[in-house]
Amino acid sequence: MVGSEYFGQKNQAMQVYGTNAPTDFISTANASTTFAAGNNYSNAARYAIVSGFGRLTYDYDERYLLTLVGREDGVSNLAASKRWGFFPGMSAGWNIHNEKFYQDSKLSNYVSTIKPRISYGVNGNASLSTISQYQVQGVFGAQTNYDGAGGYLNTVPVNSGLQWEQSATLDYGADLGFLNNRITVMGDVYIRKTTNLLTSLTLPSYVGFNSVSTNLSTLQNKGYELTVSANILRLHNGFSWDMSANLSFNENKVLKLPFNGNANNRQGGIQVWDERTGNEIWVGGIQEGQALGNVYAYKQVSIFKDASDVQKIAGNRVDLVAGITGPNLAPGSHGQITPGDVNWKDLKGNDTIDTRDQVYIGNIYPKYTGGFSTTFGYKNLSLYSRFD
Repeated sequence: MVGSEYFGQKNQAMQVYGTNAPTDFISTANASTTFAAGNNYSNAARYAIVSGFGRLTYDYDERYLLTLVGREDGVSNLAASKRWGFFPGMSAGWNIHNEKFYQDSKLSNYVSTIKPRISYGVNGNASLSTISQYQVQGVFGAQTNYDGAGGYLNTVPVNSGLQWEQSATLDYGADLGFLNNRITVMGDVYIRKTTNLLTSLTLPSYVGFNSVSTNLSTLQNKGYELTVSANILRLHNGFSWDMSANLSFNENKVLKLPFNGNANNRQGGIQVWDERTGNEIWVGGIQEGQALGNVYAYKQVSIFKDASDVQKIAGNRVDLVAGITGPNLAPGSHGQITPGDVNWKDLKGNDTIDTRDQVYIGNIYPKYTGGFSTTFGYKNLSLYSRFD
């Protein structure tokens, strides 16, 4: 199979806005209408992507399966030298259950399908959500005045080096069927590496621009997926009952970030007290060698139950986060610590609660996801339920 695709988009807009027209019955703009500066505008934008693709499938005796795919895409929102990207893929499978040596074995009476498979593919991303139509050419904002002269403010620098973001995925899997495929199991193990990741790099203030987009990051995701399906009932009166369950595990790691002089080329993050080393360390944000989405927060030890409890534990405490202090000190901006307040863990043991007293509490991305579904059928009617 071979094919091609073209997608083109044109946007045009214009507004003429005025007040004090003699009548609303004349819909054109006339000289007697008052026009306020800044209310009239026009703009135009174009975007296009052209693609060529092909697929070759080969099946030898329903035993050996091979598929090769490839596509080449060109987009208008990248510079001419970076506009085209080629994205190949392949998959192969082996129907062991169709081999004579397997059909002659006793195992075939119980395991009706055995199909190991492997696939590898590359996907590209240069969508308008990550690279706007004219970003690589530089962007000029609204008209402004500088030293008494009118001009246009350059808000985004020329960035002709941007290129396609690419995700390469290697997948190993197997399909198993039991009891004439009344029970099927599909399992996959994968690793996905995204290179030339489109990320924003903060620039020094003297450059004149806040940030610039780069292709200097690499992100890795790896995990496994498992799906089990079963035909529990299939009766002669037309009643059937099927169930399916799935489980997925995924973990991510930042492999590379644009160089910025920080340890691990860290972007963002906070400093906390590390009880193991007795030093302050940078955590959170985005760092090489760490996962995305790590969350740090204050750890609750207890609730102050009465005044003596406050005096014993936090008599000289300064809680800079809540703006309150212990009873032995002058009141903070929000008063003093009282019974019912939270006793936060003081990691450094210096009677001060501040941002350095935060601890790792988890990650915003779940390691495990899954669910199950069930379908009851009777002749031409069915009831389907799904839980995730």
